[in-house]
Amino acid sequence: MLPIPRRNHLIRTKTKIEIVEFKTHRPRHNSQKTEPMTSEGLRDVLLPWAAPLRGHKTGDWLSENFEEGQSLTEFRAAWKPRDIDRSQRIQIFRYDNSDQRLKPLSDPAIPPLSEILRAYFPRVEFVFTALSDQQQCALVSSGIEKENGRRLGCDFLVNLASKVRKLSPEPPFAVTLLTETDLHDETDSSADGWVFGYSEPNKGGICVSWERCKRDGEDFSRSRCFVSLLLHEICHVFYIKHCVSFDCLMNGVNSEEELAAQSLHLCPECHAKLFDILRFDPFDRFASLRKIFGGMAWKRDGSLAANLLARLKEANTN
Repeated sequence: MLPIPRRNHLIRTKTKIEIVEFKTHRPRHNSQKTEPMTSEGLRDVLLPWAAPLRGHKTGDWLSENFEEGQSLTEFRAAWKPRDIDRSQRIQIFRYDNSDQRLKPLSDPAIPPLSEILRAYFPRVEFVFTALSDQQQCALVSSGIEKENGRRLGCDFLVNLASKVRKLSPEPPFAVTLLTETDLHDETDSSADGWVFGYSEPNKGGICVSWERCKRDGEDFSRSRCFVSLLLHEICHVFYIKHCVSFDCLMNGVNSEEELAAQSLHLCPECHAKLFDILRFDPFDRFASLRKIFGGMAWKRDGSLAANLLARLKEANTN
């Protein structure tokens, strides 16, 4: 287990997800049989496009936290032991810190987030619903209480998410709680103890704050920084650890400056891990991300999706 840094997204490594065989290697001719693409093969095809790890300075994540990274083999050893609900469904709620209740996201936020999440995590169902009155009452009587006075603790929210998951008639793979309030590490009493987000795979809990992603007149769902945080934390709940090899969505971040510079794409190694679990069609995934990121005017991310798609197509015709 990695040492727990001050602002780390804690990773507890034991999980299992059902693998569905998915034919993704497209034939050159109609008469040629398809062959299943392996995670290693997909990684090796995309490796030439991997960008080097960004340099870091004092105060950045890697300057304060030592992490060894995670190979594809280590990733497999981490998630296979756990039995989970096989629906691969993730529920998303908004946590209102003013009245401590879970609420559905507002309608303007749902379409862009839904589109991005379903393109980024193919074969995963994302559900934006409200809790029933019965579930709200059950949460109130569950004994989960906030700590540190008015500060909103990330452990508290992850435990709350886990409780919501268990209260569901058909427990989803994970529950995500989004909030506009700063999150804090309960073990750090300093004013500097805030975190962007937090995940615990074994509990199926995720929490993310958009407080530090705000821009005047911009809905949080269209904030590139917030989307980066949300994608990052969902990858964590799939047992993908921080990346220390390439420029990647899974790089750790310590500041708004690092977050703004972070790629929205997974590096070839981390992309292979996600493929290892979800067995999606990488051609369709990159085509969808190219369209969505382009539509959001995130030119760097849209261009990279186009380049990765072109790389796959080129390798497929050789």
